[in-house]
Formats: sequence, structure tokens, C-alpha cells
Amino acid sequence: VIAKEITTSASNGKATTKKTFVPDDVVVCVNEDGYIKVIPIKNYRSNSSYIFSVKTDTSDMVILFSNRGNYYRLPLKSLKQCGASDKGTALGSILNFEQGEKIVLGYTCNVLPNKSYILF
Repeated sequence: VIAKEITTSASNGKATTKKTFVPDDVVVCVNEDGYIKVIPIKNYRSNSSYIFSVKTDTSDMVILFSNRGNYYRLPLKSLKQCGASDKGTALGSILNFEQGEKIVLGYTCNVLPNKSYILF
């Protein structure tokens, strides 16, 4: 996620500066070993070890479903971007998995923060 500083001038002559986040186009991938990657689209290379990979942008969330019937939501802007050859972030280090639990499916969506439900 790129933070841009925008300076605006008001009619009273005072300048205000605020940071705004500009979404990046990325591919989100989860591999069989339980690692998630957020790869800039220009650096993405397909790999057969991915459980899923989908093109999206960093303003979305990823919803991961496990073999135990649990689901987890992660905002993409909170995950570190990496290169195609990097290992990625271990999901077990950022999510509280049960013993033997692993991710089997994932989707991305633009979820409104004040909504606690998902409709398929």
C-alpha cells in the first residue's frame, strides 16, 4: 500500500496535509505449506503449489476457509508485499489455527468494516 501525502489549501490560507492510501494491484496466493503471499501484479509468476491465487487490490480482504470449517478474514493492506520467489508470511504465525487445521480455499472481497456477515 502506498501512502501519498496530499496538501490542500483552504480559503483561509492554511495548508493541510493528510495521508491517504492508494490501493496497489496485487495477486494474493496461498500455497500448500500454509504461506500467504501478496505479490505486486508486475512481479507475479504462476506456480502449481498455490492452493489459490487471485488478482485483486490491497483495499480488499482475503477470506480463508479451513479444513475444519473455520474461516478467517485478513485485510490485504495489513500483509507485507513480497516478491514471487519469497516464501511469504506463515498463516500459522498470524492466525490461531487448531491442531491439524490448514487452509483449503480462499476468496477476496471488498467487505465493509461495519458488516459482520458475508453473502455468497
